[in-house]
Amino acid sequence: MRKYSLSSPLVLVTLVILQTTILKNIEIFGAKPDFVLIVMVIFSNYFGTLRGELFGAAAGLVEDFLTLAPPGFNTFVRTLTGYLAGVTKGKIFLDPVITPVILVGFFNLFKAVIMYILLIIFIPRNAPMVFDTALLFQLIMNILLTPFVLLLLKVTKLIPADYESRSI
Repeated sequence: MRKYSLSSPLVLVTLVILQTTILKNIEIFGAKPDFVLIVMVIFSNYFGTLRGELFGAAAGLVEDFLTLAPPGFNTFVRTLTGYLAGVTKGKIFLDPVITPVILVGFFNLFKAVIMYILLIIFIPRNAPMVFDTALLFQLIMNILLTPFVLLLLKVTKLIPADYESRSI
């Protein structure tokens, strides 16, 4: 278990750096896949609430540092999302493909709602930009990419092979 707990935050931080630098140009109809969200939901789901919020906080801090978002914006959104994804541990049985896809889809929408609420409070003129067609395409991309990311995490042994047979 120790190997997983040490490598998981490093993977998330690396993904944030890649997503905000090299992968920022991957765009379909104005939407970009959120690999950090996919991996964070899977890790949080496996490790639970404490590590979920720590994963989210680490990813959010790095994202805040590398983007033009107001300081703390991504940290708050990712920490809350990571914590709530961790709450699902032990609550439902994990299907090898369907459940992670549903969780990533749900938390993608949850992240958008939290971002909308924060923007309404702090920058009201930018709030309507959250719910545009790009969100729909991002949701579709994240849902389609989730099984492949899950498989990659298993092949690289970043999550145990028995992940699919345990309750989350």
